[in-house]
Amino acid sequence: MSLTAQYLFKLFKMPDFFGVNRYCNICGFRFAKFATTGLIPREARCPVCESLERHRHLYIHLLPLLPFLKGKRVLHFAPEKIIKDFFTHSDAEYFDVDIEKGRASYQIDITRIDFEDNFFDYCIAIHVLEHIVDDAKAFSELYRVLKPGGTAFLAVPAERKAFEDYSVVAPIDRLKTFGQGDHVRIYSQDLFEERILAAGFTVQTSTPSAFPDEMREACKLGDVITLAKK
Repeated sequence: MSLTAQYLFKLFKMPDFFGVNRYCNICGFRFAKFATTGLIPREARCPVCESLERHRHLYIHLLPLLPFLKGKRVLHFAPEKIIKDFFTHSDAEYFDVDIEKGRASYQIDITRIDFEDNFFDYCIAIHVLEHIVDDAKAFSELYRVLKPGGTAFLAVPAERKAFEDYSVVAPIDRLKTFGQGDHVRIYSQDLFEERILAAGFTVQTSTPSAFPDEMREACKLGDVITLAKK
């Protein structure tokens, strides 16, 4: 069964979502609404491809790369299925990795990336760095393995005010302090960019507000996507 047929089969099992107010720019379907998700419920998840706000925002930057990925190497941490599908159906040399065994093709720690210097054209780490205690080492490793001219697409759940306390280690305490049991800090976007710059990158940010209102609302774009360039 083709991907389109699978999506259609799934969609017609979901009559509550029929409509045209929402649009998923990844799978191309329209809905009355996206599905709700999260500890604090929000309308965010595509009922067909299961993308979230951050994936639809990231996809705007990935799609123009598609004709030019032949021979390019891509390193993708904690690979989201919808983004993994994009690269596995491209001509890129794609490496999906995770720190947990069995979650991806390669088991790799972002603070100790087992590849040589200047190896990758693109790196992707979306909602990863807030889990990493030694984020400076992670940024340094990303910089090391990227080729000159390469780009890392990065995003974290950022708040207005940053907070770190490494004495908080129990999952229940991290849940109370950081909003999730496996988070180790709350970033602000300023702090996030500051640490990326400290690793040697230049930074370009893409915010949902940069897109037309009707596009932002229909696609429910979210998160700041930070393009860290070597």
